[in-house]
Amino acid sequence: MKPYPMRRARQALSDAACAAVLKRATSGVLALSEKDGTPYAVPLSFVDDGNALYFHCAKEGRKLDVIAQNPRAAFCAVGRDDVRPEAFTTRYESVTVFGKISIVEDDAEKRRAALLLCDKYAPESSEADRAAELSQYWNALCVLKLSKDAVTGKASRNT
Repeated sequence: MKPYPMRRARQALSDAACAAVLKRATSGVLALSEKDGTPYAVPLSFVDDGNALYFHCAKEGRKLDVIAQNPRAAFCAVGRDDVRPEAFTTRYESVTVFGKISIVEDDAEKRRAALLLCDKYAPESSEADRAAELSQYWNALCVLKLSKDAVTGKASRNT
């Protein structure tokens, strides 16, 4: 997939800057579309392994129903959003990942993704605590994978 050309190309982020935003951002919005075109967007925590984004969720619900209808998705993470009222502007940076989303069926990949999420959101937790948490919730855990077809990023350059 080729991303839509950015109108203000000088605001485009490099691949390295996009990766940095995805590492730093703690949440974003997953955008999906039902078969009939009805949009659905949901905020989620995520982790980026360089090739894909991973999310955790329950094993049932609207999100999974929509994904079953149409696996094409976009995810937008905001790395910075500093409103500058005195200048009537905002200092911002954001990244959007486009691709196909799927349920991770392979237990080894699911475990790796879950541990990456632990690394990001509970970096001080012990290996034993992580193992206990995964053991307790493993059967109820669904992990989603958004493969990266295209990544674009944009940042303000005005302040």
